[in-house]
Amino acid sequence: MSRGRAQKTQVGRARSAPGMEVVRVEGLGKTYPGGTKALEDVSFSIEKGEIFCLLGRNGAGKTTLLRILATQLKPTVGRASVLGHDVLADPQAIRPHIAVVPQEARPQMLLSPYDHILYFCLIRGQSRAQARERTKKVMEDLGCGSTATSSHRTFQAVFVSA
Repeated sequence: MSRGRAQKTQVGRARSAPGMEVVRVEGLGKTYPGGTKALEDVSFSIEKGEIFCLLGRNGAGKTTLLRILATQLKPTVGRASVLGHDVLADPQAIRPHIAVVPQEARPQMLLSPYDHILYFCLIRGQSRAQARERTKKVMEDLGCGSTATSSHRTFQAVFVSA
């Protein structure tokens, strides 16, 4: 990661889908204490149903951007909204609808996909009943019904879109 200079992150789209905007980022930037710039003037939007890809080399700011969108980190400049809610002004309205599980931070290496989703729903404060219901829906939406109890080694990454 270079000090004092943000790497350019690439944004790609598989298709454009008219409809509700689920993510909007305008002039977003993040400078950490000490002057390290992780993001600089990032702008894009994602519409409901759109497949979105965020690419960049290590240190480009991908994780910083996702942490800002997940309301885990505050931007230094710019604005971001998820599902129409500003990440700074209304984080509580966003959190029940999202989850971020970085590939490099898998805390429970032996969990099945079902158990992994259930675990994160519980961490996010859902009751056991809510977590089971949400996990079942996510597994169905992803077409993973037959792999619900398979070993984690079957999967490298799961991408969920709104």
